[in-house]
Amino acid sequence: MRTIFIFLILLLFSIPQFVLADEGLKSVFDEWVTSGVYKTSEGSNFSVVVREQTNKCYINLENQSYIVENGSCYTRNFTLVCMEGIRQSEIFDMSLFKWLYEAKIRISKRVPEVYLEKEIAKQTLLLGETTVVNLRFGNKGVKPAYSVELADTYPTNIVEIERVEGCKLRGDTVEWSGILDAGEGFECQVYIKGITPGEAQSRVDLAYYDGFDRKNINVKEKIRVKEYQVELDSQLLGGNFSIGNQTNFSIKLTPKAEFDWFKYTVEFPQGVRILKASPEMKVAGNTYAYDALLKAEKSFEFVLGFEYIGNFSITEQVGYRLGALVHNFSKTHSFSVTGDKLLIRAYSDRIENGKGEFYITNPTRSRFDTISVNFTYNNHTFSKELGSIGRGNHKAVSFEYSGPQEELSVKVELGYTTMYGQRLKATKTLTYKYTPPKEVIVEQKEVETTQTQEQTEESPEIKEKRFHLGLFIVGLVMIITIFIGVVILISKLTK
Repeated sequence: MRTIFIFLILLLFSIPQFVLADEGLKSVFDEWVTSGVYKTSEGSNFSVVVREQTNKCYINLENQSYIVENGSCYTRNFTLVCMEGIRQSEIFDMSLFKWLYEAKIRISKRVPEVYLEKEIAKQTLLLGETTVVNLRFGNKGVKPAYSVELADTYPTNIVEIERVEGCKLRGDTVEWSGILDAGEGFECQVYIKGITPGEAQSRVDLAYYDGFDRKNINVKEKIRVKEYQVELDSQLLGGNFSIGNQTNFSIKLTPKAEFDWFKYTVEFPQGVRILKASPEMKVAGNTYAYDALLKAEKSFEFVLGFEYIGNFSITEQVGYRLGALVHNFSKTHSFSVTGDKLLIRAYSDRIENGKGEFYITNPTRSRFDTISVNFTYNNHTFSKELGSIGRGNHKAVSFEYSGPQEELSVKVELGYTTMYGQRLKATKTLTYKYTPPKEVIVEQKEVETTQTQEQTEESPEIKEKRFHLGLFIVGLVMIITIFIGVVILISKLTK
């Protein structure tokens, strides 16, 4: 009885030892052996000497010696050696002329105690609603875990990942890699948003090397995305807008429950004119609101006019309270307004007196600044800075040309900044007609004039003859005049 009592006491104290020893351990040998040499499952040789007189085993493993009593364990360098029993074997040693004793030997290796937790703050989301997922992982053991790789995936058909803190986002997968030292732990936060109604599973995997094998643990969680309690159907008619265009913006609100409170707002950007709005909506600047209880389907219509160039967004906000649930979501319509912008024009296609001209005109309601012009003709480039051009105004750019070409091409390159900070460009090639000076004809006229002058100039002999001829004529006229006077006098005397 005394022996049985002592054995029970020893067994009672040994049970907690074995329970503690099993945590974070991997068994590499667990057999009844007699004195001899054996091999662990990882390939290490070790020797055992069983001493039945003392109820002990003498073990040599990896150049380390262990003296282990029956019912106890001994730990050294991440290795646990236990003797769990001793008995007489069925082997009779003829040399010693006695029955051999055998012992139950269990050898275990310390391995990392890796843990993984995944907690979704809100597993049921409304469309557009965001929640955070907390990932916690680490090593509670005394031995490091190597080549650790975490991969956390989400059903991208119903949710999207907005941002990640503590881990890296690669594509649609949240990742972490490295070494988990003993007692080390990490946390990651993943922010997800519901985008499509549905239900799917999210899974996180953690793989690591425990010193023997590649291990993997995983956690699976369900995520559900529900539709809003109010359906918002809004459309901006058309997609490509230019200055001067008009379009319709329609809104339809459909409730799916009876709300305790409801509000809808739509904010239009500056640069978009509201030509027509629903009288049921309250106006504050560019923001229109409807805050009556939404009990049935409601529609609103806007007519918009575009007078400015730029990139714009229309933002809608819906908020409602349904019992304890308060929810808000938004919707954005982004669009661009383009047009002819600044125009390059030539009011006259002729170069007069060696001077040509073109105009930079602003047909819009916008103001444009830092306007620069480069124009090229005859392989020469000229630049001018025009400053600013206000709405409906223009500025002229003149140039000079004299050459043999009857048709001149001028390439104009324009750069300018919009009211919204956009740097825009425009290019146009203008064609001018030009009449070169008729220099050859002028020379011919000069030759003709010279010839005429030469013809009018007479030699001295001709001039002398003309002089004598004039004297003869004058003398002849005088003689005739005298003769006529004499005849008239004689006729008077004879009477």
